[in-house]
Parts: sequence; structure tokens; C-alpha cells
Amino acid sequence: MRVVCRSFIMIVLLICIMLPLHAQERFQWLGETPRGNSYFDTENVRFARDADGNIKQGIFEVVITYEINEKGRQDAINNRKKYNLPTDGYEQFDFAVERSLYDLSGKRYCYLEIVEFSSDDSILQRVVFDQMVWYDIKPGTAGEDGLSRMKQWIEGNLDKVKSPK
Repeated sequence: MRVVCRSFIMIVLLICIMLPLHAQERFQWLGETPRGNSYFDTENVRFARDADGNIKQGIFEVVITYEINEKGRQDAINNRKKYNLPTDGYEQFDFAVERSLYDLSGKRYCYLEIVEFSSDDSILQRVVFDQMVWYDIKPGTAGEDGLSRMKQWIEGNLDKVKSPK
């Protein structure tokens, strides 16, 4: 009986140790901004397709999670007030998930969808972008550092990048 208990405890401890390690491998840190940290989900990196269904060289669909700190929360509330948008629930604005296209060689990105969540995981806002508008990533910014980290992971893990939907 004692051996069974020890074995069970060892298995539980091993699981508790391995789960955070898997999460660390899955979510790669992109950087820190005054509004919080950002990570990309390595299990949701995909090759992008053009309108004809062909894979676009050097362009990837990526899912990024932004942890929102107090400054980010206040900035979001102030921006919403500035544009006369409701601020209900934004006192608990906790994180945002962005699905975008990234052109690794052209250093630019295009939003596909952004979802903002409160601390209880309820959705504060969801925006789906119908128009593909590309934005340049400015040199010397946290965005350029994050793109560099993302590019390094993608180039070293092309076998893990998923086919487009």
C-alpha cells in the first residue's frame, strides 16, 4: 500500500512539474510593453494562403496573447472614453488575444481578429477585420523585437508550423 501511495504521489508531482514546462514551450514570450507582456502560441502558427489557396511565402498566421497590466487597463478605458465607446467591464480587462498575419521579411502585420477578455474570462469586445490593412513594424520598437523572436522560432520550427485552414 505504501509503495502505491508513493508511486501515486510521484506521478502527481511529475504531472505538476511537466504541465508548466509544456506551457512554457507552447507560449513563447515576445516582449514587454508599458501595457504588459505578450506571448505567441506556437501551437497556432500557420502558413498563410492567398485568395487562390496558394501558400504565401514568408507570411504566417499567428495568435498572440497580451497580458494587460494596470497601465494598459487605464489606457484602454481612456481610449474608449475618447471615442465615446462603453467602458463597462474594462476595470477588469485582463488579457487580449489577437489573430494576425505577419510578413516576416517585410516586417509588417495585418489584424484578422482581436478579442478582449475580463479577469473572469468573459468577452469584453470582439473585432473581426473584414479589410486586410497592412501596418509596418517600426524599427527599434518592442514590435520589432517581438517579430525577431517570432521569426527565430518559426525558422527553427518549420516542421511544427501548421498548414493553412
